[in-house]
Amino acid sequence: MKKLFLLTQLLILSFAAIAQTSLSGRITDVDTGEELIGASVTVSKDGKFSIHTATDFNGNYRINLDPGTYDLEV
Repeated sequence: MKKLFLLTQLLILSFAAIAQTSLSGRITDVDTGEELIGASVTVSKDGKFSIHTATDFNGNYRINLDPGTYDLEV
C-alpha cells in the first residue's frame, strides 16, 4: 500500500513538472461592452512571435503557454 501511494505521488509530481499554463480572457468593445468575434490575439516572448489565435463567438480566447513572461497584443 505504501509503495502504491509513493508511486502515485511520483506520477503526480512528474505531470506537474511538465504542465503547461494557459492564458484566457474575453475581448469586448470598450464603448458597448459587446463581444468582439474573431479579434486577433497574439502572444510574444522576448520580442519573438510565439502564438496567435482569434476569439470565438463569445469573444473568448484560450492559449496554452509554458510558464514565463509574455507580451499580449489584441
